[in-house]
Parts: sequence; C-alpha cells; structure tokens
Amino acid sequence: MLKKSFIPSLFLIASTTAFADISYNFVQLSFVDSGDIETESVSFAGSFEINESIFVFGEYSDGEFDDLPVDIDATNFGVGGHTPINNNTDVVFGISYLEGELEGLGETIDVDGHRLWLGLISEVSDNLEVQANFFRDDIDIDSNINGSASDTDTTWSVQARYAITDTLKLNLGLGEDEVVSLGFRLDI
Repeated sequence: MLKKSFIPSLFLIASTTAFADISYNFVQLSFVDSGDIETESVSFAGSFEINESIFVFGEYSDGEFDDLPVDIDATNFGVGGHTPINNNTDVVFGISYLEGELEGLGETIDVDGHRLWLGLISEVSDNLEVQANFFRDDIDIDSNINGSASDTDTTWSVQARYAITDTLKLNLGLGEDEVVSLGFRLDI
C-alpha cells in the first residue's frame, strides 16, 4: 500500500526546479532525488513570459521509487507574475494546476489539485542567481484501494543557478523531504 503522506511530496519533486528565471523564458532538464521518500525522477520544465510581468510555466516529471516497483508521473501547469523590489531581485508568485499518478503494487493513486506559491529570485553576482519559494498545495487523492481523501500541504524549495554561458545555467535545488535536484537550464 502506498502511503498518503507521500502524496504532497510528489509535487515537491515536480517543483524542485524553479519556475521563474529573471528572463522568465527557459527550458530545463533536471534529475531529482529524494532521500527521505526514496524516489528518483527526471523533470522537464519551461517558462515563457507573455508580457513584462506575467509568465506561463509547465513541468512534467517521470520517476520511480528506489526499492519498489512504483511509477510516478506528475505535471504542474500555471501562470505566474513577478515584480521587482530592487535592481537585482524580483518577487515571484503563481497559481497552477497539479496532476499526478502513482502506480504499482496493485494500487493506483490519482492526485489533482492546485498550488499557490510565492518566492524571491535574486542575481547575487554576474554568474549566480538564487531563488527561494514557498508552496501551498490543496489536492484531492483517489486510490483504487483506499478510496478518496483531500490534503493540504505547505512546502519550500531553494535553488542556486550558476551561469556557464550567457544562456546555459547549472541549477542545484534543495527542498523539503531531502529533495535534491541537479539540472541544466537554457534561457531562450
């Protein structure tokens, strides 16, 4: 049986990559490991600015538990905004739709809901950006074995991005439940 306490972490895994970049236009590939819930996944994300202060974003994650034959799929799509608080720092915020599925060991768990998030992103030097986010997830859980439930969770993540070139960045992320991500971001 899959633990319902794992469900909020499903979307933290899908969120260890930051959804905003000061350019707000990027594609990103990340490799994610969560030591606490023992999962590994690959995440594909993107963000595209639609005007000077609003952007759309999306992410798809595919993973599995380390020691169990359980597959994990998660998506996160939404709209966000940003506003500068000084020359190097923006406040970022957004709302998104979350959807996920865990399947294995004879059980299927479908998850859907929404996320509100708030964060700061700052260029601390010419080659380094940092970002911190807080997330509020409200989700519905439907299991073919355990029935339906709802859950609300508040989580966090931090990222540091090092500019390898003008458009390519190395991204390191940390989050709740020992989530660690390493990825590459291409600004477009």
